[in-house]
Amino acid sequence: MKYKNLLESERKYKPYILSESEEKILDQKALTSSRAFNRLFDETLNNIIFDVKIKGKSKKLSETQTLSLLYDKDRKVRVEAAKGLTNGLNSEKKLITFIFNQILSDCKIINDLRGYKNPIDSRNLSNEINLKTVNALITACNKNNSLVHRYYKLKSKILKINDFMDYDRYAPLGESQKKYSFKNAKKIVLDSFSSFSPEMSKVASLFFDKKWIDYNVRDGKRAGAFSHSCVPSVHPYILMNFTGKIRDVTTLAHELGHGIHQYLSRKNGYFQQNTPLTTAETASVFAEMLVFNKLLSELNSPKQKLYLICSKLEDIFATVFRQIVMTNFELSIHNRRKLGGELSSGEFDKFWVNANKKMFGKSIKISDYYKNWWMYIPHFIHSPFYCYSYSFGELLVHGLFAKYNEEGKSFVNKYMNLLSSGSTEIPEKLVRKGFKLKVPSTGHVRPKTSKVRKMIFDIIQDVNNYHILDLFAGCGSLGIESLSMGAKFVTFVDKSNISTKCIKDNLAKCSFENKSEVINKSFSEITRQLIKRNNKYNLIFIDPPYDYFDEKSLNGIIRTALKLLENQGIIVCEHPMKEEIKLDVANYRVKKYKDKYITFCEKL
Repeated sequence: MKYKNLLESERKYKPYILSESEEKILDQKALTSSRAFNRLFDETLNNIIFDVKIKGKSKKLSETQTLSLLYDKDRKVRVEAAKGLTNGLNSEKKLITFIFNQILSDCKIINDLRGYKNPIDSRNLSNEINLKTVNALITACNKNNSLVHRYYKLKSKILKINDFMDYDRYAPLGESQKKYSFKNAKKIVLDSFSSFSPEMSKVASLFFDKKWIDYNVRDGKRAGAFSHSCVPSVHPYILMNFTGKIRDVTTLAHELGHGIHQYLSRKNGYFQQNTPLTTAETASVFAEMLVFNKLLSELNSPKQKLYLICSKLEDIFATVFRQIVMTNFELSIHNRRKLGGELSSGEFDKFWVNANKKMFGKSIKISDYYKNWWMYIPHFIHSPFYCYSYSFGELLVHGLFAKYNEEGKSFVNKYMNLLSSGSTEIPEKLVRKGFKLKVPSTGHVRPKTSKVRKMIFDIIQDVNNYHILDLFAGCGSLGIESLSMGAKFVTFVDKSNISTKCIKDNLAKCSFENKSEVINKSFSEITRQLIKRNNKYNLIFIDPPYDYFDEKSLNGIIRTALKLLENQGIIVCEHPMKEEIKLDVANYRVKKYKDKYITFCEKL
């Protein structure tokens, strides 16, 4: 069913949905409550002018320009940037505090009316994740803040700063003065994407060619960066503020990752084009990793490499640990609001400092400047409890990138299919595709190693829309991997009851039951039936028990399989390496791997 996941997800909201008339009232009142305060916050923050003294001269800067100075190598500049940011925010502190309190009140009222027990529950529901998993993430990050402490203590020693302050966190290590034009950044990003997937680069090129990116810095423009998916009939649109620093290059990659994700998933329609926040950051962080690796490979100077590596580490800390700091802060202020009236500015400052102390420990001293920096973070206003999704996204991407490094080209289609899937399935099922499969408890089954699978799919390359026959299927690893890479349908055959049960379990685990069939029959029995029905396949996998083989039987098996093969189709057959077996069929080649041969036979 096309909308199965959508309907199942919507059903989970049933206990929290009010009557139609009540829902209508809430929706209309939102225009003058939360949505109105969202707009007021944006217009207030975007129009603050930050006065920053640089080398004795006062400059009037935007929020983006001021924040970028915190990465300057000159500590005096960083101090003045921190001072200017704080003073600018303080100029609107009364109003922004009021806005925060209205958002907290609105969340409390809505949660009470709908029956949510915890302030974070509605976000978890929309993210299709449970509270236990979110709490496990928060606990794990809180327990491992020592990693951050160690890094900043080392950084303070390298920079020879005894009183290492919050505004010193982003001081560059190594060289960082290289400037990039937007044209240079475009080339770097597109080349990085192309080396991974030509399709990824092709989609990214549309954003440049069709001017779907607003990157210039100008007065009144909001700070930060985002990609908006719009509707399926249009296209995504990116906003960012490009100032020419290496960080802007990776930000461009990040937002293009979002844009590509949104563009590819449009085919699923308006209701299923966007993913929950837990996987929404997957494509963006993965794109950043591709660009990071390219930038690092092209640097020759040890100082430049040190700068880039440290910047990446700090990005990881900011994306994993700092986002949990923000989540801890939100939990504190929402829980405090549940207990009583509005919070004062001082209370917000206190909760902000306490949340940050967990991450920094004794490695960083928090200055008076830093106390009010909760004021400029839009997620607290627009999307309460959004931030923990960044942590999930970052940690997930490191797992996916490890799979990419392990599997090579065979990973690419699986990844692109993941992006194209939108929210057609829950994140758990989408990400689980390609995970380790169950193996039957019988000595006749040899599960393929990732290196063997990588070699096979590097040669085959594209299985998109293929009909595949997996003979002597064992645990079904090759057929299931093909499905994850875009195959249309796979028929699994094995005469062992244990194996066929195992295959069915693995298909269920990967949610591929509707794209496959499992047949419990012998090779000779099933091939006779399939030939009689005139079934044809684009790809046939053959992997019988090794004691099944001699030259005569192997030739017989392949000749029979050829009768089931489409023109231009391929047979992949694994057999033991005793000595090279000669086949009496045309158009075949043999690849050696350790103690086995993999024979590829093509029907022209």
